[in-house]
Amino acid sequence: MQTSEWKAHISRDWLSSLHGHIYAEERVAGSLHVFGARYGWAHDAVGVRPLAEVRATESKLLLSSTNAPNPAPPPLRCYLSDSENLKRILWVADDKNRTVLETWDANLLDAAREAAAWLATDGDLMAPVDIDQALRRLSEPIVPLPYTVGLCTATKNRLWQLQRALPLNLLQTWPNRGHAKIHVVDCSSDDDTLEWLKTHCRAAIDIGPDFPMDVCTNFLHGATVLQYKWGLGSLGRIAYSREDFWAINGYDEDAYPLGGEDIDLIWRLKTLQRNFRPVWNISFSQAISANQSLNVEHAAMKDANLFAFQEKLANGEIQRNLHKVEGIGLRVYKVRWD
Repeated sequence: MQTSEWKAHISRDWLSSLHGHIYAEERVAGSLHVFGARYGWAHDAVGVRPLAEVRATESKLLLSSTNAPNPAPPPLRCYLSDSENLKRILWVADDKNRTVLETWDANLLDAAREAAAWLATDGDLMAPVDIDQALRRLSEPIVPLPYTVGLCTATKNRLWQLQRALPLNLLQTWPNRGHAKIHVVDCSSDDDTLEWLKTHCRAAIDIGPDFPMDVCTNFLHGATVLQYKWGLGSLGRIAYSREDFWAINGYDEDAYPLGGEDIDLIWRLKTLQRNFRPVWNISFSQAISANQSLNVEHAAMKDANLFAFQEKLANGEIQRNLHKVEGIGLRVYKVRWD
């Protein structure tokens, strides 16, 4: 990228690993000023002190803090040859290892806006998506939770659904990132799911604003199994303890791949004498409908699964998969929050 082009690419909003949602714009010829995005794109708040300033040299960008004590630390550097598309900027120290001290990411923000636009026109959701409210959460401080909350989903060739759900969920759960994680299990998809995740969700890896907090609040008030439901597609939104999942040995791996697995899971959790609580909350129960062409096949698999599940329960088979070899050879990718 030519040095003359850098301002056009960087003059936009970013997700900063240090400052949350930020915006860079030209206030003085030859440099960009960086503000917290809460001040708005127009920055009519004249006199607001910028967080930092970006300048360019022949081969690199320099990021200098405007709030640093004296003497100010040396500016961070971004080498243009390392950031061709400037959708993800690594600001590094001036050392031989190029230690990354701050990251700016635009991929997640763009993916979230694209998802919100699609949901607004084609998503057929019961409640509107507020993209501005989701973006504001990126500048909120970390909110600790009384429990750690793991949000788990499995996918195989459903990138079109992930693209429209996951980015917004990541923004919504941002304040709880110290105690909540999203686990995406990709079952050998061949639709570039893994590549999309690594590119567009690097800045983070919820379901509605404050979903982890709602789970924790219900557990603090005595619930031990929750099922969030409001319409089709949301019956599998279940919360329970990791210990209970291991106690029943997880989902039944002998079942057909689609239909009734979550019903069976709840049936078996109830046999443990747990305090089951249904949660009827539209904000936490949004779902993107699956391809309608799957409905007939889905119904047949669900009927067969439920018949088998009921037989096993009648025979006292609360634990499943006892004949299986432990471990299924998953590759695990860990994504750092920074």
